[in-house]
This record gives sequence, structure tokens and C-alpha cells, in this order.
Amino acid sequence: MLLAIERADSAVLGGTLVAALLVPHVVAAPVVGALADRVRHRRLFYATTLAAYGVALLVLGLGTGTLPPPVLLALAALGGRAGPMITGGLTGLLRELVPDTARTRAYSLDSMTYNLSQIGARSADPPSPECSAASPAPRPPPSPSARAAWPPASSR
Repeated sequence: MLLAIERADSAVLGGTLVAALLVPHVVAAPVVGALADRVRHRRLFYATTLAAYGVALLVLGLGTGTLPPPVLLALAALGGRAGPMITGGLTGLLRELVPDTARTRAYSLDSMTYNLSQIGARSADPPSPECSAASPAPRPPPSPSARAAWPPASSR
């Protein structure tokens, strides 16, 4: 989104690209999940879908501001169909990659790292300037005598 604002001077394009990338996750998840369970060469299927997602993101990043918006939106929608393989799909490979004796631990670690990454991603985002300016947090004045008068009479 920030790339679209910087390169195309359009927050609308940025938001639409994010939606075009994420909405197919929901729509495609059941289909992609069923395909992943039925394909003969699962690792190849996973590698192909992950590569397709990566290529889509790369072209979106390089093409934002140069390619026409309809092309970018179509690419985001196509790339977004591979998204479920990143979020939940990789967990499905654990049964092939991890021995039975270590599988419970592997699923626990997978769940923990996914949840921590989501928490970390949310807490690492600084508040937008608009948010910060719109509702500044009240702070007590620094001097002890001024703190005695805090909060101001208008907010008591």
C-alpha cells in the first residue's frame, strides 16, 4: 500500500491492491487445500504455489506506478490464490517432513511461530501520523508542582 502511495500517489490503488491480494485467500483456501491433499507430488505443488506468490509480489512491487492498475489488480488476484499455501498450507507438509515421534512438537512449534509472527507484525507497526495526531495521549507535565494540578480543570 505504501508503495502505491509513493509511486502512484494513490491510497485507493494501494488499498485495492491489498484487497485484491487478500480476498482470494478466503475464496481459494478450500479449493487450494483440497488440491494440495490430492496432488501426487505435494512438495512440487507447494513449491510452485509459493514461487507463484513470490513472483506475483515481486512484479507487484516492481510494477506499481509503472504498470496499469487493471494489470496490477489482476496480478494481485491471481497471486492471492496461492496465499493459503503460505498461511495454513505449509502446516500440511509437516506430516511428510517430520517423523511420527516428533510430529506433536512440530505442530506446536508451527502454531507458536505463526502466532508470534502475527503478534510481532502487529506490535511492530507504528501508529500512523493521522492516528497519533487525532487522539494524542494526555501526558502529565514534568514538574512536581505542575503534576499536582494535573489533570487540568477542564477535564476533571
